[in-house]
Amino acid sequence: MATAALVRQGFQMAGIDRLEIHHDAADPASGAIALRLGFTEIGRTRAPEGPVAPGGVGIDVVWRMTAVHWHTQRG
Repeated sequence: MATAALVRQGFQMAGIDRLEIHHDAADPASGAIALRLGFTEIGRTRAPEGPVAPGGVGIDVVWRMTAVHWHTQRG
C-alpha cells in the first residue's frame, strides 16, 4: 500500500511520465511488489559498486511504469 501511494503521488507531479523501481536481485519481495503494482521488468545489470547491502548479489533489477499504464490500469 505504501508503494502504491508513492507511485500515485509521483504521477501527480508535473512532468513525470514514468517511474522506476530498482532493487538487488537477492530481494525478491521488492520484485513481487513491483509486479503486483503492474510494473514491467526492463532489465538486470551488474551494479558497478557491487552489492551494497549484506546478502545482496550486486545485480540491479529495474522495473518501469509509465503514467499512461498506471492511469489505464487504475481506471
